[in-house]
Amino acid sequence: MREPDGISKTPRTDPMLIVLAITTVLIHLLCSNGYGYFRDELYAIACSKHLAWGYVDQPPFSEFVLALVGRILGYSKVDIRLIPAIAGASVTLLVGLIARELGGGRFAQVLAAAAGGGETDPMRILELGFAAFLDQCVNPEVQRIVMLDGPNVLGWDTWHELDERYAFGTLKTVLTAAAQLGRIEAAAVDPLANLLLGAIMQAGMVVARTDDPEAAKRAMAESFARLVSSL
Repeated sequence: MREPDGISKTPRTDPMLIVLAITTVLIHLLCSNGYGYFRDELYAIACSKHLAWGYVDQPPFSEFVLALVGRILGYSKVDIRLIPAIAGASVTLLVGLIARELGGGRFAQVLAAAAGGGETDPMRILELGFAAFLDQCVNPEVQRIVMLDGPNVLGWDTWHELDERYAFGTLKTVLTAAAQLGRIEAAAVDPLANLLLGAIMQAGMVVARTDDPEAAKRAMAESFARLVSSL
């Protein structure tokens, strides 16, 4: 189907992806010195001091990287965990960018990045995505173009079609993961996705139309967290 006029096929990269990536690095680094060496880390350090083109249980590249880190920075707990922290942040950012290339907006990008960054609780992922969506609704440009003028200009049929194409698919994916984990019944995935989509869009409208969007955003986020935790 042809995209409506004025709708970009590739959404902008959300700045929240950078925030999530940086947060990932900071969390790893802040926690990296809080416990001792894991036995696999000691084994990796030993291998990095005896470099070879191959090992019985692992390829050589990671050991070459660790050897380089050891020679430049040292083998302290923080030093050897720096590259894994950066790699984890890169995965977080990359997954969010893939979601963008597939047509996902802010909500989809943050959901994907949160999952890629290690968040595995589907309900928590929903909360993160909802919070990111509400943050965008506070933006005056988004309020006017997306939440207020968009439905009137495009028409409600096209507007709902876009919701179903992008937001509904994202919600269904997360809820399907919840069903696979036994958090909800599989038969409830589609109904819940439709109900949550309606709740999310209405919350966005409330935030966009209120005189105090920050207060409305906090109230909606708290209510949404209670809603998904009860599923």
